[in-house]
Amino acid sequence: MPSVSPDLTDLVIRGLASAALTPWRTAQFMWQTARQGARLVPFRRQEAPPPVPFQAPRVSFNAELTSRRQFAYTGVPLADVRHIKDHCGVKVNDVVLALCAGALRRYLIDRRELPDAPLIAQVPVSMRVDGDSAVGTKVGAMFASLATHLDDPLERLMAIADGTRNAKEMQKALAAEKIMGISETAPPGLIDLAARMYTLAGLDRGLPPLMNTIISNVPGPSVPIWCAGSPVDALYPMGPLLYGTGLNITVFSYRNSVDFGFLVCPELVPHPWRLVDGVHEAMAELMEACAD
Repeated sequence: MPSVSPDLTDLVIRGLASAALTPWRTAQFMWQTARQGARLVPFRRQEAPPPVPFQAPRVSFNAELTSRRQFAYTGVPLADVRHIKDHCGVKVNDVVLALCAGALRRYLIDRRELPDAPLIAQVPVSMRVDGDSAVGTKVGAMFASLATHLDDPLERLMAIADGTRNAKEMQKALAAEKIMGISETAPPGLIDLAARMYTLAGLDRGLPPLMNTIISNVPGPSVPIWCAGSPVDALYPMGPLLYGTGLNITVFSYRNSVDFGFLVCPELVPHPWRLVDGVHEAMAELMEACAD
């Protein structure tokens, strides 16, 4: 039996009840935010503290997005990624970030806009602990330095590994203090108005970017998969662009390959295939350095 749609009176009552609870939810949100801020203090006192939002340097692909999109893709051997990982004693994700960092560094050097400060990436990470079999996704956002200010590829990789280790510890500490989302606090119309005012006031241009790019690394199947009776040779992933970030890098491992997908706003990243070339150049640098 189909459910009965609520009438206008029911919708009005629900809306008024939700609006009446907004001040209480806002106060709760502010209190939870303050408690999370207190958890950040020990990490901010470190010699090299993990990056936080709005600490990224502004580059050309951190600007207002248009409606257009372009996509570039490539892949590197998984065996080479694992060789670098084992040689340097780091994680696979650290090598992936280092390849992206090398490609971005070369791209910005070619455009003569490499900043002195390192680029900051938002990296989705799993918040699921061992033994957690609950249905659903548990993903948090970690901010990681890409160490693009360092010229030496091995030094850059080790700096990324140290940074992601500290960032994961900070993310776990913050996750221990559950905080409601902003969408649970304010009505959608108010959130939309705030976003419009943020743009009209020029704050998106006057403040540092939230992050420079998003880099998501997803482990895929190690066995072949099939589609319509034919084997799938490669899987090139695609992730969304977020406000003020005209470049998304999504990485997916499949069988013996690590595949990269670059989704860009072409007005902000006019030559995405240069990033593809940069990944292979970064891989060659790291393989040569690990051969010494």
